[in-house]
Amino acid sequence: MVDILPLVLKCVLSLAISAVVISILQQHLAGLLQRLCQDATAAAFWRDYTRLILVLVPLLLLIISDWLFRNANLVDSLRVSLLSIFGGLLFALMRIKRHLDRFIAIPAQDASASPKQEPTA
Repeated sequence: MVDILPLVLKCVLSLAISAVVISILQQHLAGLLQRLCQDATAAAFWRDYTRLILVLVPLLLLIISDWLFRNANLVDSLRVSLLSIFGGLLFALMRIKRHLDRFIAIPAQDASASPKQEPTA
């Protein structure tokens, strides 16, 4: 009989860490999406999509790593679980940033505003 309790506890840990990351990003992300999206419905969709990705990717990697390292001792199992959770969050955040970078324009530096250096003789 497979003991399901360690897997459930790891999943709860993954959900808790994802909830912390989402709560940190929530206000900034809402403002950014409101500015980038055409209407409030589109902003709400992308906000919910981002939350879902930040929850599902670490959870999926956790389940896969738990299956691959099912015979590991407790310390190694916890280490691999934390690595998969944080790795999943990092991967998800990098993908979200990559998508947002397409829509955020970096203002061109104004040549007249920059100080001109006089050549020294």
